[in-house]
Amino acid sequence: MKPFKIDFLCVGFNKSGTTTLENLLRYNPDIMLPKNKKEILFFDWYKTCENPVEIMQQKYYPNYQRGKCIGSVEPSYCKRAKEVYEYFGKDVKIIFMMRNPIKATFSLFKMRLRRIPSLKFANYYKTANNDLNKMFNLFIDRYIRKEQPKKVNRDYFYDEWINEYLKYFKKEQMKFIIMEDFF
Repeated sequence: MKPFKIDFLCVGFNKSGTTTLENLLRYNPDIMLPKNKKEILFFDWYKTCENPVEIMQQKYYPNYQRGKCIGSVEPSYCKRAKEVYEYFGKDVKIIFMMRNPIKATFSLFKMRLRRIPSLKFANYYKTANNDLNKMFNLFIDRYIRKEQPKKVNRDYFYDEWINEYLKYFKKEQMKFIIMEDFF
């Protein structure tokens, strides 16, 4: 039996169509993804156990079958090139899902509005009269520009993260997909 190994990883980025890609890949009977979960957050727990790849197989790929293409779709891998190399090997294929950074940031902002109840976001609603575009501009002016002027969000610095992967993997192992083209 072929030993368990991850054949491909979709490493991101946030709000760039990774969930849609993952849902489509699940329709292919030759591809095996983590059971009942999109993001297994491997790099959040891998240091807490011995043989983390073996634990990953047992927990998320319990019905592993020889001959299947084994993959994982997880945006958090985008900033972990060295760890991806160390734990999944030099031959793993890498998929980068990317999106216009402004649209991705706006989508992330909308997701946070839905998920994180806070006085700050309640004030955005009130000040902007529930106008989402005005709320996003308030978020940029009040939160990004004034509260965090020295902290730079590097999530969508695609060239930086891709160059980090190129230190460990060949370009021929990588597939670059622009969400707008994909849809």
